Amino acid sequence: MGTTSPTTHNQNREGPPRMTMEASEFTEDQVALLEAIFQNFLDGCDRRDLQYALSKTLRVGFQLFPSNGQLRDIVSALHEPRPVDPDYPEDRDRPWDLPAFLDLVASHCPPKGSNPTQVLIEAFQMFDRDSSGFLSAHELKVILSRMGEPLPQAEADKMIAEADTNGDGMLDYQEYARYMTKGLYNDETGEE
Repeated sequence: MGTTSPTTHNQNREGPPRMTMEASEFTEDQVALLEAIFQNFLDGCDRRDLQYALSKTLRVGFQLFPSNGQLRDIVSALHEPRPVDPDYPEDRDRPWDLPAFLDLVASHCPPKGSNPTQVLIEAFQMFDRDSSGFLSAHELKVILSRMGEPLPQAEADKMIAEADTNGDGMLDYQEYARYMTKGLYNDETGEE
């Protein structure tokens, strides 16, 4: 009978990790910094400047790593009517306030201490049955299909070929995770 590492066993029993943080996790100092950004929004700050301020504050100041797309989503949401909780229809015409802003920001941030590359590596490890550190094109296809993203075999082969640095037809998923997350946080271009 094979042994299961305690870490893997506990991870499976606890269920999937939470994908975003909650506003209550912000410290008083962090709330104060976010309040200043929110005030800039209220004062008519340009969208690009607002996204840049959020990026620097969250990534550098808080060590949280939302993608550029998540940052754009926050800024775009602020320029739309505030979502209404069906239990509180009287809030329909209420403008954005600090608590709603904090909830919005938190809902777009991965949990504290999460590293997007490491999260992706851990996801691949769940499917690496022989703990080799590699996945074949067929294994990648199965993984994506189970996640609701069916992938033709030719597309899986293409993905492997793009990331296959030594030509063995296998995906070194640690290297692939770094490749996949490399451009997520490029503030210079504003692209994801």
